[in-house]
Amino acid sequence: MIPLFLLNMSNLPNTRAKKITILGLIIINLIIWTAGFCLAQPFFQKTTKPLTIKLTPAAITNKTPANLLELPTTRPTTLNPKLTNAKEIPIINVAPIQETWDEVKKKMTIEPKEFERQLVTLNKLHFTTYFVKDLPELLTNYPTSAHPIILTFDDGYKNFYLDVYPLLQKYQMKATYYIINNLINHPDYISTNQLIELSQSPLIEIGAHTLDHPHLSTLPTEKVKIEIERSKDELEKLLHQPILTFAYPYGDFNTTTLAIVKQAGFVAAVSTKYGILQSLDNIFSLHRLRSGALMASDSYLTKLFN
Repeated sequence: MIPLFLLNMSNLPNTRAKKITILGLIIINLIIWTAGFCLAQPFFQKTTKPLTIKLTPAAITNKTPANLLELPTTRPTTLNPKLTNAKEIPIINVAPIQETWDEVKKKMTIEPKEFERQLVTLNKLHFTTYFVKDLPELLTNYPTSAHPIILTFDDGYKNFYLDVYPLLQKYQMKATYYIINNLINHPDYISTNQLIELSQSPLIEIGAHTLDHPHLSTLPTEKVKIEIERSKDELEKLLHQPILTFAYPYGDFNTTTLAIVKQAGFVAAVSTKYGILQSLDNIFSLHRLRSGALMASDSYLTKLFN
């Protein structure tokens, strides 16, 4: 830019020339100002643009929800090839049954109509449902005429009573329902009366899932004992029946936890280890599949389990 006051106008020949010169200088300055502003605009945008953060559900929870509906792409195998007398008995860790429009929840739930389709498929393929508590007998006397499968539901959501139980009654299929004691009667969870009603059904096994759903391997031994033993004792007093099986919260356990479960009087416990091979060797760390295994086509399920 050329400051006008630095020019000596007295040397210009006449007034008209002076006016033309000044006008020209003004135009030149305007051009320089415009060019400079355009060149500097990207810089100002980078340094002055306010910072915005889009809060997604994953960002809010600080973790990405696992897709509980993922479909196995290969025939399930055990993580422990040393199991003796292992039998192929799929135990399905069924995601909560709920009708929702939320895209995040859709990855973690199954709509009732989809679950009903799964039950129809199991019937069509001649699967027979059992309880987790049946496994010791199943592994000892494996049925040759029936194809066993076990449906498990963790955490004690009330949708099990509202949506799952009527479908199990309709198709006369069994399921094992694992309860977090201290969430009974809380919003979205089973009520005491509903739980008592379920426990009286020949289609439902009630299992223990601790008092508070902690990561058991991170707790002191005495606290682990309280979570496991009291969950069993309280449910037995409430329901007036033995509670024979246990589900590890988050699938989290170690050798100490496993020993406490066994000492508490359970006959079996389910983990989240992937596979369908079950044995008396892993009766307290049974393998399970995610719900995606049930959402496959008929031909896929036939190939997967036959």
